[in-house]
Amino acid sequence: MSAIAGLVHLDGRPCDPAAVQKLADALAYRAPGGTSIWTEGSAGLVHGLIVTTPESATERQPVVDAGAGLAITFDGRLDNRADLSRLLDVAIVDRGAIGDAELTLCAYRVFGDAVVDHLLGDFSFAIWETPRRRLFCARDAMGVKPFCYRVDRQSIAWASDIGVLAAAAGPIPAPNEGMVGEYLAGVITDKRETLFRDILRLPPAHLLTADARGIAVRAYWRPDPRRELRYRRDEEYVEQLSELAHSAIAARLRTRRTVGVMLSGGVDSSAVTGIATQLWREGVVPCAGLETFSISVPGPDDERPFFDQVADRWQLPAHCTTVRPPTKGQFRDEIARHLDVLTYANAPAMDPLCKRAQQRGVDVLLTGIGADEWLGSGSAAYADLLKQGHLGALARRWRYEASLKDFMGWRAAAKAAVWPLVPALAQHAIKRALRRGRPPAWLDPDFAARIDLAGRLARHDDGLRFPSLEQTETWHEGTSGSAVHSAEMFDRAGARFGIEHWHPFLDRRLVEFGLALPAEQRWRDGREKDLFRRAMAPHVPPAIASRLLSPGASGAFVEAIVAEGGPAPFDDMAAERLGWVRGPLVRELYQRMTHLYHSGDARYSPMAWTLWLILSIEMWLQVVTRAPITAPERFAAESETVVQ
Repeated sequence: MSAIAGLVHLDGRPCDPAAVQKLADALAYRAPGGTSIWTEGSAGLVHGLIVTTPESATERQPVVDAGAGLAITFDGRLDNRADLSRLLDVAIVDRGAIGDAELTLCAYRVFGDAVVDHLLGDFSFAIWETPRRRLFCARDAMGVKPFCYRVDRQSIAWASDIGVLAAAAGPIPAPNEGMVGEYLAGVITDKRETLFRDILRLPPAHLLTADARGIAVRAYWRPDPRRELRYRRDEEYVEQLSELAHSAIAARLRTRRTVGVMLSGGVDSSAVTGIATQLWREGVVPCAGLETFSISVPGPDDERPFFDQVADRWQLPAHCTTVRPPTKGQFRDEIARHLDVLTYANAPAMDPLCKRAQQRGVDVLLTGIGADEWLGSGSAAYADLLKQGHLGALARRWRYEASLKDFMGWRAAAKAAVWPLVPALAQHAIKRALRRGRPPAWLDPDFAARIDLAGRLARHDDGLRFPSLEQTETWHEGTSGSAVHSAEMFDRAGARFGIEHWHPFLDRRLVEFGLALPAEQRWRDGREKDLFRRAMAPHVPPAIASRLLSPGASGAFVEAIVAEGGPAPFDDMAAERLGWVRGPLVRELYQRMTHLYHSGDARYSPMAWTLWLILSIEMWLQVVTRAPITAPERFAAESETVVQ
């Protein structure tokens, strides 16, 4: 299942089939299996198909229950089908034939809006109730599946892609200056807004209802911050994590086709490869086979010696693409295709890999994303150790981490330990006294004040508090606006090639487990993700299980900036003319960054990230305000729209 879209008029006006067809045409690049349309009265639903699960090969969407006046368009995968079928009393003989969309619609008939409390998996969907002229939509807990919507008076349109709504659901909206400011500041916090003023996203773990009375959005899931795991033996943690990982990976091997694994040289994707191979060879899952897909970056940081070990150990077909320098205009063209900015300059690496997977007939790629975020350790652990009076443990951790090449520095480490323990009022007073907390110098201060940038950046804290500062930081970082935006960009990167990325370590059960872990299971004796490494040790080569650092990707930002003209784009910026940035300071930042980069000074990295975001916004602004809009490039065969 690849993508959804739709349009409904909440005031009862008839839905124009041509308007729905326009959405379907814009969505078609995501649907190598074709797009299907259902229209009736005030509503029109669109579904774009990638055949992944066994049931999706025969299920025709949108699914309609004419008797109940319900219709659903569903993108995703349910991982608790057996439990849900039993709960709904679905006959055993029918359980293999009923698709995830129909199963979700059956559950909605029984539970209403509470249906989301009974769903586990990656999904976004929209259900239209004709009798009540009511729309119900939901997005999975971790936001793996995208969902955006656009409201115009008494109408609401939605799609899996921001660009679809911008280009096919009315005139291109004006820029949303508030969201632009977050990108220019390099701190993306908002999970609902987009760069377009009239287009919003449904945040992860949220549902939306809409009828003639209005639109309401609310959260339906949050982890229990009071939950803590405390076992007597280390082995019990290992056993539970291993069981959860096997279950999450097995759920993502529910396909009859060959599955690919995006294999790097790290322990996360290597563990996915090992467990997936075990499950496939034991006949536990229905997939036809496994192949690995890796990226080689020529130079001292090339991970090829590591991912070759994994492929050799499991004797899997292995494919490697070599990163080549980006070409001029490559990133601007990608922005023009999707009408959205690029938070990462990963197209030169990702596109050849996805193209190779497509050539091999693979439409599902597993990743190792999520293990670092939910099972690792962060600098907030310093403050926890200081608060608990464990000064010896803090000193030992600092001593070890100071020996690593990516150590943050003693001043930053001391601040990370002390600052979170300072009361909020005192923090505010200190910031005012030191004139800290102001917008970045390269932003125009009037612009920052107009959009209340300080208030926007404070949204990073959603108020959910866990027993430890490290747990709280883990939650906030893992669900940040930056994480949501990056996940959507990752989704688009595969969608152009008819490929879905599935992330076992973003399984909600694993997330809840990770949040409840004691600190000593996250970091021990110089090993971050210590529990994870112990639990995954049987599935990865020893050299990878003990590997603690992976190469950074900041150099890719520099290469991308150079490919798009180096200093030239910063000499004449639309963002400067609009009063968003202070051009001389941006150009000064570029000169400082390039000097540090060519000097081998790692301090260039955050500057390169900031300059890349400024350049991305500049290219996006030029595309949406000047250049004609181009349809998304279709790498799969053209497909026919089916009208039900």
